[in-house]
Amino acid sequence: MPRDLPQNQYALLTVLAGSSGPALLPDLAEKSGSDQSLLSAAAVELAEAGWVAVVETPFVELTLEEAGSAQLQAGDFPEFAITRILIEHGPLGLPAIAGKLGAPPTEVGKSLRFLFSKGLAKKEKGTGDLAPLVTEVPGQESFDDVALLWRVQQSDGKLRLSPGESRKLGPTVSELKSRGFVKARERTERTYALTDAGSAVVADGIEAKRERNQLEPEMLADGSWRDIKFRPYDV
Repeated sequence: MPRDLPQNQYALLTVLAGSSGPALLPDLAEKSGSDQSLLSAAAVELAEAGWVAVVETPFVELTLEEAGSAQLQAGDFPEFAITRILIEHGPLGLPAIAGKLGAPPTEVGKSLRFLFSKGLAKKEKGTGDLAPLVTEVPGQESFDDVALLWRVQQSDGKLRLSPGESRKLGPTVSELKSRGFVKARERTERTYALTDAGSAVVADGIEAKRERNQLEPEMLADGSWRDIKFRPYDV
């Protein structure tokens, strides 16, 4: 005899039985035509019963900020523009670089750590001037921060990093965040699948239990109230 289940539990088990593998809740809700929040509640109940497995996968979501978008549109990152100036003119102090760059000295100062970390320039002993360490500016996208920023932009402004990739690119993400180019959020993806026990329940047969808001006279007359689940009365 088929097992009677609440409508949302029945819908979830049925659509999972027809899935080729673990599935996301929005996809399951769309396929079953059910409300996502109700399906989520059903998933919790079925997971407690041991019929549905819920797998949680953490990931980091990068979102492109306005400053990051503006930087990509501008082209040269400041440290590369400074490097070009140093290659052309030789060692210079911050005020001279700022003048040729057309930016305040404070903006040049903010770029120093990126200039040094990329191995593009050094500070001369004694004078404190900046001197180039390269004879030509390397391709910007050969640097992790630039390449990652382009990836975010090319992913419609949102990029998902797997746990392994987020660990590997952790310093790069921190650098982009410090410059206000991206926002990083830790998120969790949940996928759902039938367990062996759940598959056995579906194979034995399931039906959606009829639901009503209130008891009606004909239900008492024909005894059908025994097969009906009554929704809680909301006061």
